[in-house]
Amino acid sequence: MERNVQAFINHVDKVLIWENTPSPDKSNYRFIEHEKVEYYGDGINSISRALNYAWEYANEYGFDYLLTMDQDSYFENFDYYVNKTILSPLAPEGIWTPQINGESVSEDYEEIEIPITSGMLASLKIVNTIGGWNESYTIASVDDEFFLMAHQCNIKKYKIKDASLLQRFGATQVVTIFGHKLELRNYGPQRLYDIYRNNFILIRKYPEIDYLRKNFFHYWLKAIILVFLFEKQRFSKTAAIFKGIISGLRCKNDELRNLGIARPKREMDVLVLMSTYNGELYLRKQLDSILHQDKTKVHLLIRDDGSTDHTCDILKEYAEKYPNVEWKTSRNVGFVRSFSILVEKALSYSEPVDFYAFSDQDDIWMPNKLKTACRYLEEYDQKTPLLFSSNSLFVDDNMSVLGSFHKEAPHYTKQNVMIYPTEQGCSMVFNRSTLELYSSNPPLNAWHDRWVCLICNFLGKSVYCQTPLFYYRIHGGNMIGKKQKFWDRIVDDAKFFFTSDAKNSQMVEEFYQAFKPHLSEEDRELLNVFLHYKDSFRNKWKIVISPEYQRASSWQERMRKSVLLLFNKI
Repeated sequence: MERNVQAFINHVDKVLIWENTPSPDKSNYRFIEHEKVEYYGDGINSISRALNYAWEYANEYGFDYLLTMDQDSYFENFDYYVNKTILSPLAPEGIWTPQINGESVSEDYEEIEIPITSGMLASLKIVNTIGGWNESYTIASVDDEFFLMAHQCNIKKYKIKDASLLQRFGATQVVTIFGHKLELRNYGPQRLYDIYRNNFILIRKYPEIDYLRKNFFHYWLKAIILVFLFEKQRFSKTAAIFKGIISGLRCKNDELRNLGIARPKREMDVLVLMSTYNGELYLRKQLDSILHQDKTKVHLLIRDDGSTDHTCDILKEYAEKYPNVEWKTSRNVGFVRSFSILVEKALSYSEPVDFYAFSDQDDIWMPNKLKTACRYLEEYDQKTPLLFSSNSLFVDDNMSVLGSFHKEAPHYTKQNVMIYPTEQGCSMVFNRSTLELYSSNPPLNAWHDRWVCLICNFLGKSVYCQTPLFYYRIHGGNMIGKKQKFWDRIVDDAKFFFTSDAKNSQMVEEFYQAFKPHLSEEDRELLNVFLHYKDSFRNKWKIVISPEYQRASSWQERMRKSVLLLFNKI
């Protein structure tokens, strides 16, 4: 990477490096020390997020042009590239890209359809017109859709002759079949899943673009054969390809339309609701991460649920330091009732806000968490109850990353949220309509986050971001998600099976009774089938064979839920 950066650093004003190296591996990582270089990202594995951050940074600080680069490519003659593009009065208006690995270019400015992002040079005016990169794609298809959106905006793309970029494509391997040399990319199963899923989504989202289908059907079968014959993990990789294709085919039309980038029109006001209880150990870092959100006006409303440690001292200190922090301590009523009290207070909050968020006391939010949520939510009709949730990263006490909450993007369906909760309350951001419905029928026994989840999935809209936006801390006082190994999860599932009191059914029953007048006839019937699943095997079978249940999650999770359903444990 150092050779890469050194090739262009003298010709640019700022270099932003998006750091995806996991925390435990950073001790062996060589950082580039230069006054122009700044590091961001901190293990968030998302190319689209990195590109959008650079785009937003360039707009905020008044830059005129944006250059995007991969870590494993470098220019042989970047000064020539600049002279042929930015500094040349003869250069056409559009997006410029260099020659990749000595490919053939016949004209000085050869018009092309789909380049790659590495080496792309464009004015901020053009990137703003396109609208940035789609964050629903973390890695595969990121550049493809960007250039498709450029095509729809009538923006041309040009390859510059003799501007040479050398590009490595990962851990490649060359094999010879019948005298022909073929290159293996050796992508992992997750990336193969993303590639094929996102390819199919693009084909369905842009049916008018013929070459998407032609390119895909030209190489997909050949790629599967090469993976199966010559690469390691052949079975898991082949399965990932087919799972990706199926996932792309199952993606609904309305979901396809919403897989796009949305940019905040202004800085949003967000009221964060936090309930604390004996959280002195981790509270400061969480408060700091909330109060230092990017491009968001944060208001923090805290109810302490009768702490006996130094939590109240910390809250008092922060309230004196920050005028946007308001807190009160009261008797211990449990986190469910405590959050309901916060929701009631939020309705009469002294300042108008755009959105509301739930917060735990021991996580750490990434700086773009609320900004990203606002970006998603502001695109919808605010009269509809709206809920945003996101992925997260498990971390231990030392902030070492243990894994992600969702390995694959979940499909939230009504059947899914009835049967088993999958949206983390600490990731939730919602609008005023949701808050008002919650307050009109506050839960008596149901958890606050389950209540919001059911409201928005049945009576409104729920949107999700696969990019992790906060660190979910696993420690002795927080056992949810702690067991990550396969056999540990089996043991936990067995314990859950024998101790479960079917509390989920009680929550759904409470929701049904509270909002029955607001529900459609179809939804009442759906809820009734679930609420009476214990009465007959037929009702259980209706749930299990439902297409919406089938697409709700992975087959392992569906199997787990089906067993719990069979034995009346949900």
